[in-house]
Amino acid sequence: MRLEHAANHTQLLADHLHQLFDQRENRLSCRASIGLAGYPDHHRDAPEMLKAADMALHRAKMPRAN
Repeated sequence: MRLEHAANHTQLLADHLHQLFDQRENRLSCRASIGLAGYPDHHRDAPEMLKAADMALHRAKMPRAN
């Protein structure tokens, strides 16, 4: 799976999780932070890919302006 294709799927998942859920008298919300890194196309080895994935997750957790 290409990284761009995976990014589209993860965005759909995050959007779906962000919807409000009604549970009896309570409204529940859920959010997800998802970071992506590709291997072997974008990184030489597994440790480099894991470092990139960690950095991507950190960026995903940063507050957004929108």
